[in-house]
Amino acid sequence: MVVRDSAKLNIDQQIVYEHICQAVADGEEGLFFFDGFGGTEKTFVINLILAKIRLERHIALAVASSRIAATLLDGGTTAHSRFKIPIEIHPDSTCLITAQCALAELIRAAELVIWDEAVMQHRHVFECVERTFQDIRQDQHPFGGLVMCFCGDF
Repeated sequence: MVVRDSAKLNIDQQIVYEHICQAVADGEEGLFFFDGFGGTEKTFVINLILAKIRLERHIALAVASSRIAATLLDGGTTAHSRFKIPIEIHPDSTCLITAQCALAELIRAAELVIWDEAVMQHRHVFECVERTFQDIRQDQHPFGGLVMCFCGDF
């Protein structure tokens, strides 16, 4: 996918695209929620953002709450698989990632995580991932200072 495809975005999609890309380019932390009804081309915009960020040599991770949704994302996988989220989740759970493993290195190097179908997850899942990111990245900001974009529709 070529970044010039951003010219095909409507005004709302362009705003999402620009805000997320700018947060990554500026090295800022950020929490975004990108929602829209089915058929509003959320997946197209997500993949466009991923392409732009990766083209600029930044690391962007794409996850989804279901395997079907993950297959639609460029380089996507399920959140449970990528972040080693325990199946049985509790208020104080953490992901099964050690600080010295390759996945921890990837999380430390990442600058953006896009999580599609986020509304399907229980809040303890996000709290688990946030605690783990804060620990791995040694940063107490939300999600260890990463730019996080949660996507989905109600």
